[in-house]
Amino acid sequence: MHTHSIYRTISPRYCYLYEKFIQMEIHYYKIEKESELGKLAARLLGDMEDADRIADIVADKYGAKEFYTDTTNDAGGIVALEFPDNVIPDPNLWANFQIADNPKCYVPNVRIKEELMESEKALQFEGVANKTVSKQEMSFEQVQFRFSREEAAQMAGVKLTTASLERLGKRHQIDRRKLNMLSMGVPVEVILPGLSDDIKTDIRLSIMEDKQIQDAMKNRKFRLVHTYEGKKKAIEIYQEWMNLPVVPFGTVNAALGAKSDTHRCGLLDHDGWIYITSAVEIDNPELLLVSQTEFAAVTAEIRAKSVCAENMLNAENAN
Repeated sequence: MHTHSIYRTISPRYCYLYEKFIQMEIHYYKIEKESELGKLAARLLGDMEDADRIADIVADKYGAKEFYTDTTNDAGGIVALEFPDNVIPDPNLWANFQIADNPKCYVPNVRIKEELMESEKALQFEGVANKTVSKQEMSFEQVQFRFSREEAAQMAGVKLTTASLERLGKRHQIDRRKLNMLSMGVPVEVILPGLSDDIKTDIRLSIMEDKQIQDAMKNRKFRLVHTYEGKKKAIEIYQEWMNLPVVPFGTVNAALGAKSDTHRCGLLDHDGWIYITSAVEIDNPELLLVSQTEFAAVTAEIRAKSVCAENMLNAENAN
């Protein structure tokens, strides 16, 4: 069993990331495994390998020859399976799903309705057969873009008397820069001294009402509730995928001090050292710079040992 673009005889996460890095400048580091940061990196690498290993077991259970990992995490999860060419997936359970240039991927044949609810209400649906409640709680600040101003005001118990600042800006031809300054608290008299008193009053009230909404909602927590439609078995498969262990995106970067929201560091455990690949320079005095030549030698040694171990295992199985 292999995950897509993961060479599994080495650390799966390292190889996945290394292939992604081929087209960009890479920075190589290492740190002693017994140092405090080294121990943390080794633990994270173990967590990532465990998450990928469990996903591998689940994919194998359904007869897949490959599976796609969830790239919104540092490790773990399944987003699609690819079955052997001689297998025709049951359409009651599996729906065709194209990923990149591969049209042979499949996902559970489930239709999903997503609802955002306050945590107290959402948790009432835990344990319901065709529903899943997200484990992650979100603040109103994180989810407010999902609500209209009117919906947010209703939840907050705020009575609106004016239009939103956005609408007032369009109505009175106020440019975006000045609207941003108003929303940051700069007095309307300073930014727009030429407006009539009535318009200035509307702007002040709109800003005040927005603040009332924010104050009323700042301690509210939200969760996503997914409702599934489909065959019972398909729903069970999908829910199993959703409950797979993962290492959240950014976990490794944060531990190492790599400042990137788009690229993840790769980790490799070898001979008492944790080797690190990064698409950005890491300003961390605990990390030692490594040449590309040294790193390539390490990976070649690991590949050779892995191939040897695999050959020995195959020989034992043959006997």
